[in-house]
Amino acid sequence: MAKKTYKKRLQGLASLQADSQVYIATKQKLENEMRETENAKEKLQHISAELKRKSSEVTRNKERVKKAQKSLEQWYKYESQIQEKNREIEPDGKLISMAEKELLRFQKIFKGNFYVELQYHGMEDEAYVMPILAELAYRNGVSVVATNDVHIIRPEDAEGRSYLKSLRFEKFEPVTDSDRELYLKSDTELSQKLCEIIPENIVKSAIANIRVICDKCNVDIPRVPEAQHYPVFLDEMGQRVDAPKLLRQKAYCGLKRKVSTISQKYIDRMEYELNTIIDMGYADYILIVADYVQEGKRIAKMNNPYKMGYGVGPGRGSGAGSLVNYCMGITALDPLQYNLLFERFLNKERVSMPDIDVDFSNEIRDNLVQYVKKKYGSSAVAYIRTVMTQLAKACIQNMARVRGYEMYPMPEKEQGRKSKEICEQGRKEIRRIGEELCKNISNKTGTLSENRDDILKDYETSKEHRIILDRAVSIEGTITAFSVHPAGIIIGDGKPLSSYIPMYYNTQKEQWAVSCNMVEAEEIGLLKMDFLALKNLDIISESIRRIKKNYGIEIDPEKLPFEDEVFSHIFAEGRTSFIFQFESDGMKKMLREFKPDSFEDLILLVAAYRPGPMDFIPDIIAAKHGKKETHYIIPQLKEILGTTYGQCIYQEQLMSIFHECAGFSLGQADIIRRYMSKKKVDKFLKYKSQFVDGVVLNGADRTDAEALWESLEGFARYAFNRSHAAVYALISYMTAWLKFHYPVEFMCAILNASELDRISLAVKECSTMGVSVISPDINRSEMQFSDYNGKILYGLAAIKGISSASMQEMIEERKKGKFQNYCDLLARVSIGKADMEKLIVSGALDKCGFSRTALKNAILPAFAIKNKYIKDYTTEEICRKLKEEISLSQSSDKENWLLQLNEEKELLGAYISGHPLEQFKLLKADKSITPLSHAEAEKPQIYMGVISNIKEFRQRNDGIGVTFDLEDWDGLASCIVFAQHYKQVQKYIKDGNVIKVYGYFNKQDEESFSNELIARQIFPCHPYSNHVFISFQSRTEWPDVCQSLKPYLVEQGHPVIFYECDNGSIREHLQFKGKEIFLNDDVLHLKTDAIRNIRKLNF
Repeated sequence: MAKKTYKKRLQGLASLQADSQVYIATKQKLENEMRETENAKEKLQHISAELKRKSSEVTRNKERVKKAQKSLEQWYKYESQIQEKNREIEPDGKLISMAEKELLRFQKIFKGNFYVELQYHGMEDEAYVMPILAELAYRNGVSVVATNDVHIIRPEDAEGRSYLKSLRFEKFEPVTDSDRELYLKSDTELSQKLCEIIPENIVKSAIANIRVICDKCNVDIPRVPEAQHYPVFLDEMGQRVDAPKLLRQKAYCGLKRKVSTISQKYIDRMEYELNTIIDMGYADYILIVADYVQEGKRIAKMNNPYKMGYGVGPGRGSGAGSLVNYCMGITALDPLQYNLLFERFLNKERVSMPDIDVDFSNEIRDNLVQYVKKKYGSSAVAYIRTVMTQLAKACIQNMARVRGYEMYPMPEKEQGRKSKEICEQGRKEIRRIGEELCKNISNKTGTLSENRDDILKDYETSKEHRIILDRAVSIEGTITAFSVHPAGIIIGDGKPLSSYIPMYYNTQKEQWAVSCNMVEAEEIGLLKMDFLALKNLDIISESIRRIKKNYGIEIDPEKLPFEDEVFSHIFAEGRTSFIFQFESDGMKKMLREFKPDSFEDLILLVAAYRPGPMDFIPDIIAAKHGKKETHYIIPQLKEILGTTYGQCIYQEQLMSIFHECAGFSLGQADIIRRYMSKKKVDKFLKYKSQFVDGVVLNGADRTDAEALWESLEGFARYAFNRSHAAVYALISYMTAWLKFHYPVEFMCAILNASELDRISLAVKECSTMGVSVISPDINRSEMQFSDYNGKILYGLAAIKGISSASMQEMIEERKKGKFQNYCDLLARVSIGKADMEKLIVSGALDKCGFSRTALKNAILPAFAIKNKYIKDYTTEEICRKLKEEISLSQSSDKENWLLQLNEEKELLGAYISGHPLEQFKLLKADKSITPLSHAEAEKPQIYMGVISNIKEFRQRNDGIGVTFDLEDWDGLASCIVFAQHYKQVQKYIKDGNVIKVYGYFNKQDEESFSNELIARQIFPCHPYSNHVFISFQSRTEWPDVCQSLKPYLVEQGHPVIFYECDNGSIREHLQFKGKEIFLNDDVLHLKTDAIRNIRKLNF
């Protein structure tokens, strides 16, 4: 029996049951034996694991011995090679002989243009080699030249260079004596250094030859106007054309197409502009711009199934002031209708290249650049190189890192983890000092050296603060990297641009660029054109395509009617979130006060809401609403300044005042405007008497005329280009019109154009507009956000960190049939565990019939089952196996509701399926709580919201403070809690918690305040999920309320909250602390003179 298995032996015991004592004793003995066997198994497993570990360790040690042996063998090998080479260098002169042979070979090839370079920076190798080279040159009659390896300008810059080296290698690099020699030396300094190792007569010859080589290398790069390498227009066949004739022909064709009734005014303006453009030689330029603009419009419409798109903006800058540009299709506003001046764009009295900036959608911009390269030659078209330099904050932060490398060098590996932790902590502390210094430069202008005392004012006694700042001063402005300009494109005359200027290749972007900036490129006769990318054009394009898909309506954004409803509902009420140029809180406030009711008003506000003109906004608003009378010294001023309510806002108005009020030509007026704006006092003052006399001649008092001149000096510094304001106001109106008429399509496009951190704001705006954003869905969601039955469906690609390839595969598989359930999805799509979890957490599988918790718990077993059967079974069989072997519980997510929402927000950037504040809807009626959107600067108020994005920081007194985002129903603010308060409230500050904050916003300037809420007190919020809500009219009725409720108070029942109608506050009164109310029909129907309403709350 002992040889049988335990199972069979237990079965054999059944025959002994008649003799109970024997049966019990035998069974007990058998059970003891089974336990001992199990223990032995465990010990055996432990011993086996230990043996395996020891065996692995022995194997590793053997490998180490082999590697050490191999390394030693290699060392001996290299050592013998080094010794052999050293023997070659010894006095036999073999190496010197070889060098002399090479020297003679080069002399034969280059003859008198061959020189031997001599330099000495105090390095040992140079002290050995340079005298030998000098001797060889002298002996063979070869010229020598003195040079110095220049990395810095002055010897004292050596420290700054060492700091940059330390930054690059992430360890402190001390300055050596040789480092101090790497500066730009004078002839005397260079001679003195070389004479330390080389005979004086040879050094004199080497110094003299510097000038000889410089004279030979003299290069003259022609500058404008002698050199012009401008492109010429090519037709569809790549042939040159008669540009003036073609321009005139196309311009008049456009005029007939765009203007229904062509008056003499249009013809006169057209002739004036055409003659100016042709006489100045810019006909080719206008044709080239018009050509690629038309190609951009064509590409935008061809790149989608709806044959619609808005790929080219309505214009930009002064180019919108040209009627020729308008008729050629380059701009979209009639300059005569909107009083835009051609002279602001092109002026015979101010000879300079015209500058037509064009906005393109991101969708088409790169394709358009390729079109231009193909047409004019890839070697003749290039980007413009840009130089990135160290700015103030970056200098301080980088020097704090370097100081950390110096003070806390990283220990060797064998010194252990503890040493490394100490080092990392020390470096972190030094970086914190750098951040403190950065706070003192946030609003500074000028260089670090100019602001040194102000930046150090709070840290005068700190050695570390001084060291970091002084080092930052030494590297400020140094070049950190090269890149390419995001918009500027050079188009040459057909020859390779490398014929005129060296080229730079950006390996990261795989783009060629001219190795100079825009100004330098124009100085040598190259033409810059701006291909600017504007995201709003992509938004408009997507919106009109969705409208075509949903309603079959084709919309041309440039032909939208100006509607009163759009002005009153969107602009006048400040509902301009995600409206181009009008998004900021300050702009919204101004809109609500100004109440624009026309396109002209939008032009004014685009131009006025910027430093300078902002000071006049209160006066403009008062004048618009008839609260302030505007005085004009002559009638002409009313014509010019009437649309801006008496204030000079536009550059064109300034030019018109000089032209119409003082008799200057528009060309002269533009030149004077430029002098004024650039504060060239000596240039514009000579025009003062002519201006004053001209205004007086038109009927003004001389004193008033002189006062007008003085005011124009100030206006000129900030006056804005009306042409630019007009075309940008048009884009603003386009986005507002789409938002008003097609909110779902417009906000869908906004969401697709938003980064993850902006999605929350977009979703909040959708909620305000009454547009629902619903969770992603495996059976309905596309890669991007999409509109679905009047709602916006979350896009799969917008889920943070999810694999686009997996989502694309899922969408393709879905075309064969919808996913029936979780198992069907897993069986049909090769999705990873991480992506599956993201889909579950984001809510994409909510319609599968199981809770997110249950689905997450099933991930590991489900993937194990799939991997087990994937090789041998079909998709249908795997799906069946998954259904059979996975146990999915019907558990509810209610208990994990807040956790679920926070996980969802982490992935989606916003709360979609719910919101933590839903538990507190009742508090929206509490007037003691101020919505974040109604905050006022420097006024302490109570705010309420949900916490996210928590970050602790260390203050100067070593206390710990915290910042976090506070989000309520319609706003978002950054809240800061300083160390003195943080300890008391730390327990309330957790992601997803809902709190009340008593605090204030700092004032930023006259028109706005910062988005930083300074917290004085913080209180937790508890959901009113089982409370009894009792409302009464006023505080005077409180005693009657207490008396009426007294019979129903108990120790355990329902908590009570009260709403005081007069002041709109909700509170838990102290008199009821510790007491609750017994709820029955009598209480619910209780009516008294004091009590208005009683109801039970549920959540």
